[in-house]
Amino acid sequence: MTIMSTAPKRITILVELAIALVSCSPKESYLADGALNMRLPAEFETEKTKTVLVDNGDATYQMNWTSGDEIVVNGKTSNSIEVDASDARKAIFDIPVVEAPYAAISPASAFDGSYVAADGDNTASMKISLPAVQQYVYGGFDPAAAVTLGRGDASLVFYHAMAYLKVTVNGTSDTDDIKSIRVQANNGQAMSGSFIANFADIPALGSGTDSYSSVTLDCGSGVAPGTAMFIAIPAATYSSGINLLITDASDHFMTVRSTASFSALAGKVYPTTVEFNPSAASPVEDGIYTVSDWAAFAESVANGYDYEGKTVTIMRDLDVEDYFAYASGTFNGTLEGNNHTFTAGGNMWPLFNIIGAKGVVRNLTVDGSFSGMANPGGAGNAAIAKKNLGLIEGCINKASTDITINGSCIFGTICAENGGELKNCKNYGNVTIHHNATSTVALFGGGIAAIGHSILGGSSASNIDTDSSCSPGKFTGCENHGNIYIEVLGSYVVKSSVGGICGQVYLDGVEFSGCKNYGDVTRLSNGETTSNKSTTIGGILGRSCAWYTTGSGDSGALGLDKGYNTKFTDCCNEGTIKTFCRHSGGVTNSSTGARVDAAGGIVGAVAGISSSVAFMSGCTNTGTIIGGWNTSVNTSAIGGLVGVAKFINISSCSSTCSLLSADKTAVGAAGGLVAFALSDVNIEGSVAVPAIDVFCKASSTCLPGLLIGNVVTSATVSSCQVAGSVKVDGSDLGVTNSNYSEYVVAKLPTASKVKPNVSTVTWYE
Repeated sequence: MTIMSTAPKRITILVELAIALVSCSPKESYLADGALNMRLPAEFETEKTKTVLVDNGDATYQMNWTSGDEIVVNGKTSNSIEVDASDARKAIFDIPVVEAPYAAISPASAFDGSYVAADGDNTASMKISLPAVQQYVYGGFDPAAAVTLGRGDASLVFYHAMAYLKVTVNGTSDTDDIKSIRVQANNGQAMSGSFIANFADIPALGSGTDSYSSVTLDCGSGVAPGTAMFIAIPAATYSSGINLLITDASDHFMTVRSTASFSALAGKVYPTTVEFNPSAASPVEDGIYTVSDWAAFAESVANGYDYEGKTVTIMRDLDVEDYFAYASGTFNGTLEGNNHTFTAGGNMWPLFNIIGAKGVVRNLTVDGSFSGMANPGGAGNAAIAKKNLGLIEGCINKASTDITINGSCIFGTICAENGGELKNCKNYGNVTIHHNATSTVALFGGGIAAIGHSILGGSSASNIDTDSSCSPGKFTGCENHGNIYIEVLGSYVVKSSVGGICGQVYLDGVEFSGCKNYGDVTRLSNGETTSNKSTTIGGILGRSCAWYTTGSGDSGALGLDKGYNTKFTDCCNEGTIKTFCRHSGGVTNSSTGARVDAAGGIVGAVAGISSSVAFMSGCTNTGTIIGGWNTSVNTSAIGGLVGVAKFINISSCSSTCSLLSADKTAVGAAGGLVAFALSDVNIEGSVAVPAIDVFCKASSTCLPGLLIGNVVTSATVSSCQVAGSVKVDGSDLGVTNSNYSEYVVAKLPTASKVKPNVSTVTWYE
């Protein structure tokens, strides 16, 4: 876009505080209601401008005062105006008495109610509001947007706060009238909304607060092509340039963009002429303004154009009744959401199939609801992407999910597979899945992602294989605020792993850093049959261990013979974690944990191996952990941090939580930090303060410990602190600061199989 300028047109208004122009002292008068008032004459210099643009035919513009104009001086609004009959550049205002120095704004409608008087070295300031939508005025601009600022001691001098674009859109005989012009700052710079006006020697607009990066000229039913249209914009330097979106009465549009730095000087008029040709601009490159733009963009990705090296910016909030078009290819460009929101009333699939290794999607919010899942076994309710190999940053899901399903399913509100990085993403949507299984199927997912890495296949939840081509994912600063509720209604078994952030990991190199879960995570049986499968749930991750398989994708019990070096750093959980599942295989003090239902504040089950040890550091849990089943079989292992653990180093972590049986049902093991330590669990410098209240039922094993419930093979504890209480079958075991060492691991009614190697465990005050 070529932008030209005319000579500057500075405004000067002399305001003398008297009735006569020669007087230098205020002249007071009283209104009918007794309020003290004073009269302020105001005069414009020759050929200077104010409210009404008058084109003299030689590119000279004159602005005049008009009847009804109001100004604000030191926070007080004028009561009336007398426009000089012989020279409309002159006027006299009646205004409540104020004290010098004077700070003024015109029009009064721009004043946002906040005035701060000059104080010492601090100049006066006002909060003003620039309209996001300006109304077309023939031959001029919307007077509500033509803001000028004045200051002085004995007189007021007004200065322009705005620059003006003069846009003429030419067309052909077939061109419809122009309906609107939107001006957008390419770098998100403020153009409308609230600003602070500072009244220094030359008053000017300061920073925008609660402001918007665009302003729209509304032309009503339309303005004929070839007509000049004026738009007021804040006087400022737009370092990344500006763009225009021009729309006609038939909703045809074009964009005109300049990426060069543009300095819009106060009081200057910048004319530009545009030939209206809607096909001349590519909406998929210049920005996404409409649902049709998104559809065109998605189609181009589906057709193989990956946008590498290009940035596509979302320019507006967009709504659809059902769902947005699916970009089924691979995207390697940057999608800048610009903090806009896509709302889909009946969503069924994500925006992207694959975000490639060079792809970036950021600052986009998705709202609405998922009414179904077009691909439940591969993409589920992912709002952004099925597979992420690049970066998804600052994206938010607010869409809720409440569906009934009978087949295999994976779910994750931002993406299904994260083989790249999810950074500072948040979920506020509740996820409710009623699983009416008609066969033995799998379900795993989380509040942010289903799987913490990329996988092979991926067309269904049974294709869970990995190889060297698969990549691990990073989760950095992600948060889940939504509740996750999984209910199995059918008589068949649903094999599941569910986490507040992510559901499943079975590849080396996955990292969770600074992630937080505030939502409740629940997995329960309501008709599910007995099975030798397992369920694992956690505040951050459901499971980090292999599947016990009899074939490709046949996920059954926990496969603890293979492990991964998953890392948890500075993560926390505050949500309630509950498992209430009907599976066979009870917890004993010699169990492998293969058929255990495991729940933990951070992770349900985690298993490394000697060459790939898992790590947890700086993590905390304050959420309640609940487990059990209503038979005499103790299926549940519930831990403050981890349900079932093997080959993991835990350091500088803490858990202050309740570990409870669900409605007095059977729990097999409960530990303040770890419920079931199979082997090589090393805990250092950590704190456990659990309130354990569990039930054994009949003759089954029950293993509650302040730090660890059961150690099957080996564990090491050093420099830790413990406290809390232990109740079994309603009886308090009487843990105190004098006998706590006996309850570091399970003592009654069944002791831990082996004792850990303990060094310096003290009572936590």
